[in-house]
Amino acid sequence: MSPTSHNVVVVTGFGPFGPHKVNDSWECVKRLKDLNLEEELSISLVTQEIPVLYSATDKEVPFLWEKHKPALVVHVGVHNTENIVIERVARKKGYSQPDVSGLCPKKACCPIGKEECISTGLDLDGIISSVDSRGIHTSESTNAG
Repeated sequence: MSPTSHNVVVVTGFGPFGPHKVNDSWECVKRLKDLNLEEELSISLVTQEIPVLYSATDKEVPFLWEKHKPALVVHVGVHNTENIVIERVARKKGYSQPDVSGLCPKKACCPIGKEECISTGLDLDGIISSVDSRGIHTSESTNAG
């Protein structure tokens, strides 16, 4: 299959940090290739581990968009819960937790974009219902960590 912008899906997981010597987000993401989703969904799946470094995120995320021109990008993180939590929004400010190198972004702010808060246009209710129907409890959050 030749990847085009209408069928490329990029899914990222993150590297180890703090008490997470193995980051479950990357462990889950790297297994997606084994599910044969590309053929089943007619997509070109790109998976990428991103180090828990603000500097890496600032470079790698725009690079993934430029290189693959995806229809969808999903960033998978870890959460202290027994279910999947889907974030409805992304926030520009509030990044006060140090990364694995001990650094925080200047002004505790994401340098990308101008909007203070960006909401997804995806049908999260439909996604949650679909995932729940497969026996996997899923919920929504509006408080991205």
